[in-house]
Amino acid sequence: MLKKKQVISVAKNKPVFLFLLPVFFVLHGFLGNYNAVPVNDALLLMFMYIGTASAMAGIAWFFYHDLTKAAIFAFFMMAYHFFFGNIQDLLKSISSPPFLSQYRFILPVSLLLFLAIIIGLKKRKKSLQSFSAYLNILLLILIFIDTGWLFTKLTLPVKNGLLNPGTANIDPCDTCQKPDIYLILLDQYAGKMALKDVFNFDNTQFETELNLRGFHVAKKSSSNYNLTPFSMASLLNMDYLGSAMGVKKHLNVAYSYRLIRNSNVLHFLTAIGYQFYNYSIFDFPEHPAHQYRSF
Repeated sequence: MLKKKQVISVAKNKPVFLFLLPVFFVLHGFLGNYNAVPVNDALLLMFMYIGTASAMAGIAWFFYHDLTKAAIFAFFMMAYHFFFGNIQDLLKSISSPPFLSQYRFILPVSLLLFLAIIIGLKKRKKSLQSFSAYLNILLLILIFIDTGWLFTKLTLPVKNGLLNPGTANIDPCDTCQKPDIYLILLDQYAGKMALKDVFNFDNTQFETELNLRGFHVAKKSSSNYNLTPFSMASLLNMDYLGSAMGVKKHLNVAYSYRLIRNSNVLHFLTAIGYQFYNYSIFDFPEHPAHQYRSF
């Protein structure tokens, strides 16, 4: 077991930040999607990232012949992969017109930036120990904070109540027909207006074929929420999301997963004799997700 002095020495002298970055990234994502991502999937992804980072550093070592420089290069490569989407979203919010967020700007600038990093590391003669120690300590602090939040979530009781329990007490109709029900979610498939306005694509032919087959197509469809789990939680509970939802962003998506698992619609349909088959990415009681790759 490492002693305190040994831990401090490692934090100051060894480029462990290369392994701490994947740990922080996966831990932070797991925390943001708590109770929605399987632990095994998170661990597998973390080890895949650590292996990728190690391979990058190994290749870079043949160029630099310096472990710290190789680790720093691999660190920037992994960080670019992890946070590219966040950076692009930030550029979208601060640039008008959105030239800065377009690939024709981002990719050439990124290439120049990485060339500068590669050459700068190669030519640098001074020690990078201080920078290495800074990254080690920074990531250790971030991991410590997230671990504290994770421990808090683990110790809090999980509330799995229905969104609106009153709707679950709908009186069943014994004389009504019970046709098969198929709920098919074409996730991120835009409506006719969005396809026309954003992509300049006319979807009339497809929608006409649906109408000929007896489907009803909503002409001006829109979503109440900005993420699929939020919309599904609302749909499967026949109600808007309650105040417990808070701000509707990725960090509280687990609330939606709890509502989906304990939905009013599923309770009602199973109570009147329906059999339920789950081929989605969402978990339901006694009906686990068919495939789970969202993390």
